[in-house]
Amino acid sequence: MSTSPNPAASAQSPTPFFELRPLTGTERWRYLRAYVWESRRPQIVGTFVGLGLLILAVWFFPRLRPPTEILPKAEDWLSWQENLQTFFGLATLTVAAFVWYNSLVEEWTGKLPRLLSCYFFHANQPALICYHAYLAGEADIRAWSQQIAGRQMVGGDLKFRPVVDTRPTELLTDGSAVYQHHQVRFTLTELPPLLANAGKNTGQPVCLVWHPRREESPPQEASAIVAGTAEHLPDIAEWSGRKT
Repeated sequence: MSTSPNPAASAQSPTPFFELRPLTGTERWRYLRAYVWESRRPQIVGTFVGLGLLILAVWFFPRLRPPTEILPKAEDWLSWQENLQTFFGLATLTVAAFVWYNSLVEEWTGKLPRLLSCYFFHANQPALICYHAYLAGEADIRAWSQQIAGRQMVGGDLKFRPVVDTRPTELLTDGSAVYQHHQVRFTLTELPPLLANAGKNTGQPVCLVWHPRREESPPQEASAIVAGTAEHLPDIAEWSGRKT
């Protein structure tokens, strides 16, 4: 998709079809809880049934109850060891529970749909910005970013430095679904002809902004704004302070 920039256009952030925002801790727990119950229901039910039977056994058979006191005397070493084993057993169970929880979090996040936002800067000013494009996998980030910005936004190849800057993956939600959000910044060594010509015509650098997830037919094209007015756009102020 190639578009002719219109620098006279108002410098407003494109409104996404799905309003995305960072996932809160409460929402993270709610989505994770739903995922765990859906995927691990038999194991959870079996675990609680087993714990219930164990509690009933201990309640009705006193000999199965663990020692309740630790007496550091020579004649009570056996009782002390039994209590110590109980303590370490509970500690091991706690550690295992944390490991299980972390593995579930990794499994859950690994199955979430992915979004990619890519930023191309020139002379530390934004030149090409794409928000929340669908992403197949992390291995496709670099190639897909070049495809979006080069082929679909300016209709040509891009020249940029080999070093690419990234930010930690974050979780976003639109209220009905959760997404993994990947962000990457490229530093252009040369402006593509479309932007260079637009800059010469207007006397100031031009930036193209595209939000491909907007539900429009035909798909919405990139919006042209003055690069110096892009600081108010999401994440641009943070990226502007970085150099790759």
